[in-house]
Amino acid sequence: MTTVNGGCGALRYTSPSHVDWGLVRIAALVPESHLLFVCPFACGRHGALGAVDQGYKHRVSYIFVDKQDIIDGYDNAVREGVADLLEQLPAVPPAVMVFVSCLDDLIGTDLDALMVELHAAHPNVEFRAGHMNPITLDGTAPPPVTAQNAMFSFLEPAWARENDAVNIIGSFVDVLPDCELYGFLAQAGFPTVRHISRYDTFDGFRDMAKSAYNISLWPPVTLAAQGMERKLGIPFLSLRVSYDLDEIAADYRKLTEFLGGGADFDFRPHIENTERAIENALRAVGGRPIAISDGAVLKPFGLAKALIGYGFNVESVASDDVPAFDKAAYDFVTERGVTVIDPQAPDTILRRHINEDAVAVGYDAAYIAGSSHIVDLSNDMGMFGYHGVQTLMKMLADAAENESDLAYLMAEFGGVI
Repeated sequence: MTTVNGGCGALRYTSPSHVDWGLVRIAALVPESHLLFVCPFACGRHGALGAVDQGYKHRVSYIFVDKQDIIDGYDNAVREGVADLLEQLPAVPPAVMVFVSCLDDLIGTDLDALMVELHAAHPNVEFRAGHMNPITLDGTAPPPVTAQNAMFSFLEPAWARENDAVNIIGSFVDVLPDCELYGFLAQAGFPTVRHISRYDTFDGFRDMAKSAYNISLWPPVTLAAQGMERKLGIPFLSLRVSYDLDEIAADYRKLTEFLGGGADFDFRPHIENTERAIENALRAVGGRPIAISDGAVLKPFGLAKALIGYGFNVESVASDDVPAFDKAAYDFVTERGVTVIDPQAPDTILRRHINEDAVAVGYDAAYIAGSSHIVDLSNDMGMFGYHGVQTLMKMLADAAENESDLAYLMAEFGGVI
């Protein structure tokens, strides 16, 4: 029987395992950039602690505003604060991202005009505005969306297009180096693959504007991809990491059509290696229950459906939402008795879903089940294609055979709540 934890009005539970990258860590992907947050004291505390924990303290500064600033507006405070910041930093950064908090959604500061003014006053620095406004999390433009849009807006039209290069955007880390995607792209005529994490300098990062195509692996980057298409003339294809062999094959067909090449690439050895990896994982895991959390993968119900198809015993999925692109898989798994748990429902704190024998994919799943058999995965990090399935299968087998400390894994990941 499928059980869905009921909500309780606007009350939500946030477990200690509900961690993610956080806005500071995402925006800091822009190399050599400095982040300036304009907000009240309380709003800045969370991000500041995260920056210290993740090693970004030297790249983050704050202008704390008070009630009078909120009444009068804080444009002058930002102008003066930026001037002081650039004077005090050991080296002037090539890029500064100015983030405002939720209250600015009510004040309505003309941030774009202010960024133009700041650049005029400091012509050697590029300025972009960002929003740290959790009140928009349920809307169409939450912080992860607006942050990536601001980050990639630093790219300017290139004087020459490199027709043998593509960008991978949206994912916080690069696709794992042994993935067959690189061989496919090379055979399709694109040996140069760019990802924001590969760059140590701001000028190097801006080389992404030279690429011929964008491959988007995360929906929140769609706004940025659309902006890059308009501004830079770089078309994009949106794909979502999948662990279903049929979906992977379909994605490669889409890529072949999008790029106009790659049709002759031989996927057979990669498929055979994947099938062997699935068999090995099935032997290691056996009939033990598997619990999946939506923080581990973009499509938790899609992963559950794929694992059921391979013969695994999927017991539960922890997710507070069913996105449209995962709805068909949700219907499939719930019809087969998989329990759906809302990790933010208040009664989750009662720990009614303890199953210490479960193999948990992701931190929330491990915490809810109370299991120490953990697949240490967040946001499909590095995963793609057949190699992604192989990697996941090895992780499942390792988690079934070994125990891990959840608190240690989360500390190593460096996530923030």
